[in-house]
Parts: sequence; structure tokens; C-alpha cells
Amino acid sequence: MTDIAHFQRGGATRRRGRAAGPSFWVNETFWGYVVRAEGRPSPVVLVTQALSMLIAAAMIVVAFGLWLSPASFVESSDLVFRGVASVTLVATAAVLLWHASRGTKVELQVDLNMAEVREVVNNRAGRATLLGRHGFDAIGGVFIDRSRGRGASTLCLRYRNTSQMLFVASGDDADLEGLCGRLGRDLVLDRRKSA
Repeated sequence: MTDIAHFQRGGATRRRGRAAGPSFWVNETFWGYVVRAEGRPSPVVLVTQALSMLIAAAMIVVAFGLWLSPASFVESSDLVFRGVASVTLVATAAVLLWHASRGTKVELQVDLNMAEVREVVNNRAGRATLLGRHGFDAIGGVFIDRSRGRGASTLCLRYRNTSQMLFVASGDDADLEGLCGRLGRDLVLDRRKSA
């Protein structure tokens, strides 16, 4: 994983698109750079995190409620059932709380030292969760998807030579072209030199 203290010390270069859509940040670090897309998080992510928090809270209340009924100390077989149910509810609630506390924005870390691209989500406390790790050899190409119309382009990485894409940033074509060229040089051309 990465050292967050060094990540925050990196100098930030802000790119603003001329379009009304979101732009991106490029933070330079000693091991490479981080591309962080601006904009609002997806409503689906916000809704699932809020539902996860509510369901987890309800599960914890039910787990404690199982032990508050007066008949809970009468039968030993009932104690085993309540214990198993409580542990299951609390464990499920812990997973849901973990999901609810994760961040909402994915950033792309290009590590030139380790020759890999990482997808990372930072939570509200600043702790990073690794979503995916791809070596430079797994990147088939870097391109700008202009299919959504003028001013709404998206920079993507192609995974190997498949149809799977890795989203990098969206914004104005002029800003994305500079980042596309840099990613192309770092990820694709360096690999061809070493081959």
C-alpha cells in the first residue's frame, strides 16, 4: 500500500476544464503521481452507503435485543441459538459499517517505481482502501472516449486488449489530451522499450 503522509506532501497541479463538467487533479509524489477526479460522487454509492449504515444499526439493535428478553436465561438451547444469531448479526453489521464508512471517490495512483496502477478509495478519515492493482503490462491502451458529446469526454485505460475499461478522469478534451499523453508514455511506451 502507499504511505499517505508522503502522498499528501506531493505538489498538486490543478487542471480546470473549460466545460461545466468535472475536472481532475494530478498530485506528484516521489513514487509517481495520483490522478483524482473532481465532481460529485455517484448517487448510487451515496444511497448504498446510507442504506448500509441504517441496516447495520438495525442489526446491532436486534442483536442486543435478543439478550434483553426475560426468557433468555431459561433454556440452554435457547442461549446457543441467541449466541449464534447475535454473532452473525454483529459480524454482518460490521461488514455493512465498513462499506458505509468507505469513501465515495476513486483515485488512480500511477506508481512508476513498482510499475503498477492502483485504484484506491480514501475514506473520510483518510485511510485508503485498495480496490484494484494492475501492472503496466496489463494496460492495453490509453484513450479519450468522446462518445458522450462535445465537452463531456472521459479518459480511460483499456485492460489488456479486452472491452474492460478503467475510468481515469472526465472533462475538457484539451486538458485530457495532456494527461492522456503522459499516461501513454508512462504506461504503454515504457513497457515497449523494456520488451
